[in-house]
Amino acid sequence: MAEKLEMPKGRLRVRNDLNSPIVGLWSWKTEPNTPVSALERSYLAAIDTASKVSAKRNELKGTGKYTDTGVAEQLVPAALDAMKPLRKAQQSVGFWLIFPVRPTFRYPCRVSRSLSH
Repeated sequence: MAEKLEMPKGRLRVRNDLNSPIVGLWSWKTEPNTPVSALERSYLAAIDTASKVSAKRNELKGTGKYTDTGVAEQLVPAALDAMKPLRKAQQSVGFWLIFPVRPTFRYPCRVSRSLSH
């Protein structure tokens, strides 16, 4: 019997509009408790975060109570709250994967301690 294909997870774009960046769908099978599953959770959290902040901004603009500056001020606590899943995802994937650093090489060398004048 043919293997059933799974639907990819996520969205093609960050938000549900045509102006947002394309990020692609998550189409890999993941086993639980692996680094790849941590990446999958991070990907889904990032997409959800962008949607939540965008929805909150549209909600605040729709009320008509706030100017653009007022919307930005009211959006800060909501944005910080929405960032919590991203921070958790960063810690679960590992700092080295999200912010890669160049390896440093240390060669053994002899340093003379008698360099005083």
